[in-house]
Formats: sequence, C-alpha cells, structure tokens
Amino acid sequence: MKRASWPLIIFIMISLLFALGLMLNPREVPSPLIGQQAPSLKGQKLDTSTPFHAEVLHHQAWLLNVWASWCTGCLVEHPLFKQLTQQPGLVLVGLNYKDEAKAAQDWLNLHGNPYDYVITDPQGRLGLDWGVYAVPETFLIDAQGIVRRKWVGALTQQQIEQEVIPAWQQLHIAGVK
Repeated sequence: MKRASWPLIIFIMISLLFALGLMLNPREVPSPLIGQQAPSLKGQKLDTSTPFHAEVLHHQAWLLNVWASWCTGCLVEHPLFKQLTQQPGLVLVGLNYKDEAKAAQDWLNLHGNPYDYVITDPQGRLGLDWGVYAVPETFLIDAQGIVRRKWVGALTQQQIEQEVIPAWQQLHIAGVK
C-alpha cells in the first residue's frame, strides 16, 4: 500500500466511528452499577441534618433521584415526581448534588417536596460513588439493594408511564412476596 493512501484510510475509519457515534442515544449511558450492589448511601438529611443510611430501605424497591436547585432539567421533571409518589408503596429518595443546603431547602419549599428522604451531597462524593456525572439522574434499586435501572436526564411523562412505573411495580411486587 502506498504511503499516500494511509491518511485516506485513517480519515475513512474516523468518519465511520463518528457516524456510528451519531446513531447512539445520549440518554442511554451504560452504567457499571446495573446488576450490582448499590453503593452506600450514607449522609445527612437536608431538613434535619440527622444521619441517613439506605439500610432503612432494606427489603423494598426504591428510586434514587439525583437533583440540584440549580438544575433546569430537575425543575422540568419535578412535577412528574410529585405525581409518581402517588404510587402506593413507592419510596423516593432525593440526593441533592453539589448544592447549598439553604438553596435546596428553599427550592423544595417553593416547588414542593416529593421525596421521602432528601440527602445532601454538597461535595459530590456520594454522587461520585454512584457514577453521577450530570443531573438529573434516576436509579431504580430492588429490595436486595441491586441497581436495576438508570435514567440520565430529565424524565418525561412517557418514560415514567412506560418505563419507570412498570419497572418499579415489577420489583415492588417481587419484594412484597
């Protein structure tokens, strides 16, 4: 092969990789946590500054929503979480990510608090353990503490109806038996 053809071959290979990348859904970010034991969720509750540990959620399926007062996507999905908590038995934990406690509490006071527990993570250390790189992100954890699903970005009504509720109900019913 001539030396002059190598740049063309490299250009074609890079173009193919770029084209493949354009076909991927940016909302579907693979997580190494899926199918694994959930990382520890130990921190301080936002409203009382008392300790919280996810062990209180043992033997039940639950959702973890990572959010912040400065996050526009969080504001978009927040009313949907208020509706979602009408599901009997659903436990929703909020992880307030890289935010000031006062700003977070003011935001919840203004928009309503759908969470059963809100844990603060001002430095982002808990979020790092969970593989969070942007907010909002939502995780579904089963009754054995295994991460079953992860959604990146603001959830839509359609996602909640077609993905979140059915997945949670399946785990909830399995955990109740």
